[in-house]
Amino acid sequence: MKDRYLFFVIAGIFLLFLCSFTFAVPMLPTVIEGNVFINNASAPENTLVSVMINGVIVKSANTTEDGTYIIAVKGDENTIGKEITFYVDSIKTDITTTWSSGKVETINLTIIKNNTKYYIYAAFVCFIVFIASKHLRKSKK
Repeated sequence: MKDRYLFFVIAGIFLLFLCSFTFAVPMLPTVIEGNVFINNASAPENTLVSVMINGVIVKSANTTEDGTYIIAVKGDENTIGKEITFYVDSIKTDITTTWSSGKVETINLTIIKNNTKYYIYAAFVCFIVFIASKHLRKSKK
């Protein structure tokens, strides 16, 4: 009887000892997936999609051949409720969401790429060709 009593006392102390420890369970990532559109067309394969929290890029992924992406953003208790900002090919989108453990969300991203620098370059080349042709005409006379 005494042995049985001693067993339960030791088992109880052991269980109390175990319960006094808190085990840190890692937080689940926020998983975001969706389609990427550039100039109203599906983004080409390997278009870079990045997510930023507090001004720091925390995760990047490339689009698949059909223009889709999936990103798992890890975080901790300091990340809960923080705003996630999206970038496509280093261009900031106007879409944001917040980080939450285990959240799964579909977010489609759209950007318009401005090709102004190429137009300026083309105009400059045309101007040089125009000036050169005028100069050549004058020299032939």
